[in-house]
Amino acid sequence: MRGSWSLALLALVLTPPALAAQSLLGSRRTVEYVYRQALRNDLTFYRSGRAAKAAVARGKLVVLRSTANLRLVDVTYPYVLPTTRRFIERLAAQHRRACGVPLVVTSALRPKTFRLFNSVDLSVHPTGMALDLRKPRQAACRRWLRQTLLTLEELGLLDVTEEFHPPHFHVAVFPGAYRRYVGGGEGARLPTRGRAYRVRPGDTLWGLARRYGVSVAALRAANGLAHGRLTVGQTLRIPTDR
Repeated sequence: MRGSWSLALLALVLTPPALAAQSLLGSRRTVEYVYRQALRNDLTFYRSGRAAKAAVARGKLVVLRSTANLRLVDVTYPYVLPTTRRFIERLAAQHRRACGVPLVVTSALRPKTFRLFNSVDLSVHPTGMALDLRKPRQAACRRWLRQTLLTLEELGLLDVTEEFHPPHFHVAVFPGAYRRYVGGGEGARLPTRGRAYRVRPGDTLWGLARRYGVSVAALRAANGLAHGRLTVGQTLRIPTDR
């Protein structure tokens, strides 16, 4: 009996909050779960900007820079974990293909001494695993970003919370899980996963999702689609579990 209770408690500790994952709404339980992920990945909570810069010099953190796909706006400390940079560069490229505009990052690493008035006591921003993403102005792009982040959250790769003051998505990338998902080392080329499929007359996202046993959100995320319209002859990537 005691063993059964232990297993139940362990599942509660290690399983992401289902309700929060489905709605993108934050909760104290979600905050604690993400904090435990940081501890399990043995991440450092940097106390000052000076300590973060020293970590960059040692290769523990990397510098995040604006590109054609990604814009940094009012980011005081543009430092993140290598896996977080890999994630956001990949996501930003998909976002630009889907929406035609760069993805905007408004916050990256925030040292413990740089705590905002609305931040939580167990914030993981000091580790470099988290980013704040400005909500796109276009409704279709907001839907695409929500669906994409939710799909990645359902895969256990990150946690996303939708904030409203100011409006943004807070995203915490789980280093170990994301590294396994994309495969290879940090310097490896981002892989394209899944099988290729050429769109035929009459095909729909819903029909393809049903045929291959995946969600519509997963198909959109894998192919950078902001809407459900398909073009005959278009090549899609059908996502797989690995």
